[in-house]
Amino acid sequence: MSIEVLLIPAGIAAYSAIHSLVREARSEDLCEKCRATRVTEVDVAHDALLAMGATITHTGNDRLQATSQWGTLTFQKVGNVILGRVDGADEATTLGMLAEFDKAVGRVMQARTAQIVVERARALGFRLIEQREEDGSLNYVFEEA
Repeated sequence: MSIEVLLIPAGIAAYSAIHSLVREARSEDLCEKCRATRVTEVDVAHDALLAMGATITHTGNDRLQATSQWGTLTFQKVGNVILGRVDGADEATTLGMLAEFDKAVGRVMQARTAQIVVERARALGFRLIEQREEDGSLNYVFEEA
C-alpha cells in the first residue's frame, strides 16, 4: 500500500471538515447547532444581549452576532422563534449562556412592561408618586392628578 493512497482520503476528510466549519460560520440561512429560546422578536434578543454585557458585532436579516464572556454568539430568527448558540463551543456552554440570556430577557421584558404601565397611567390622568425596587420586584403607587 502506498502513502499516496492513505493521504488522498485523509486530505479529502480534512478539506471536508474545514469546509464544513467555514460554511457553518458564514451560514446566513440556518443557525446550525443552535438551541431555541423563548424570544420571538429580534429587538428583545438585541436588548437582552446588551443587558448581559455582550457587544453586538453584526445585525441583519433576522440575525445577530455578538462577543461576550462565553465567546462569539450567534442568534437567528427562524420562523417564530429566535435560536442561539455559542460559536464553536460545546452544548453545555451554549445551554449555560442561554440560561443567562433567559434571565436577561426577563429583566428586559419587565422593564418594558413597567414603562407601558407608567405611560398608560399618565395618559389616564394618574401620576407616579412612589416606586420601590426590592429583590427585582417593582411596586408602583399612583395618585389621581
